[in-house]
Amino acid sequence: MSIPLLDGAVAVVYPLVAHAAAVLTPVGGAATAIVLCTVALRLALLPLTLVAARGERSGAALAGCLPALVQAPFVMIAYRTFTVPGLSGQLFGVPLATRLVGGGYPLAFLPVIAALLALGWLSARRTRRVALATGGPRPAGPAALVPYLSVTSVLVVPLAAALYLVTTLAWTAVENAVLRRGLPAASGPAGPPG
Repeated sequence: MSIPLLDGAVAVVYPLVAHAAAVLTPVGGAATAIVLCTVALRLALLPLTLVAARGERSGAALAGCLPALVQAPFVMIAYRTFTVPGLSGQLFGVPLATRLVGGGYPLAFLPVIAALLALGWLSARRTRRVALATGGPRPAGPAALVPYLSVTSVLVVPLAAALYLVTTLAWTAVENAVLRRGLPAASGPAGPPG
């Protein structure tokens, strides 16, 4: 599926990633380039993440959402760049363009799936803790499975995109642990002094 605006941005970013992959050939090539480019993007977006974290702490929901909305196009471009056919390189001896379903090499995807399951568990755990601290509802039913959706995407995306997902979700887990340590204050009116 072609999205002109995204395709134009990917046409600019892809050669940079391909060049980084070529330079990094001795230390993992394209796989290392994916990780480093993802980390560089997340570092570049860190000021927006800091604003979002401050907004969340102050209880200003809108201020907390706006930086995430601004980040979305950059994350979409990065993801799309790593799903473009032709990114040569390997991870665990498997071409990065390989897909789990229809592409074979299921054992190469096991470490990626294990990492995504662990990251999903961390996210679900944090969501439950925040719900308990704020008195909000705990995710139930299908909503409780949302942190694990990235695992299902691994079935159809190339290994390069799966590596991107692991890297960006690991970054998010670290951000949550560092920037959002401590739980948000419970919302609602304060009771009378006792």
